[in-house]
Amino acid sequence: MARCSARDDRKYNLCCSHGFYNNRNCKGGNLVKIQPKENYRCVVYSKPPLDKTKTYVADIATNQPNYKEQGLIFCNGFLLNKNEYILKESKDATS
Repeated sequence: MARCSARDDRKYNLCCSHGFYNNRNCKGGNLVKIQPKENYRCVVYSKPPLDKTKTYVADIATNQPNYKEQGLIFCNGFLLNKNEYILKESKDATS
């Protein structure tokens, strides 16, 4: 199940693989285009939901353990694994 990365991660300052939380200076790292397999919304914070009919730009979650094996990405504040999205386009320079 996707996790809302906004929950208590503010104390860790995380929103993407660069370790910034809602930081305008965060330029993103290895970006991919994905389409979620389900609709996701965060019940704790009023962030925009993810719609399974739309395509989004996501950041590979390189700050998470086993991110490659699990296919972890951050998409609009949600942490998704490889079973929760369809990869549309990859700009990952590390693959």
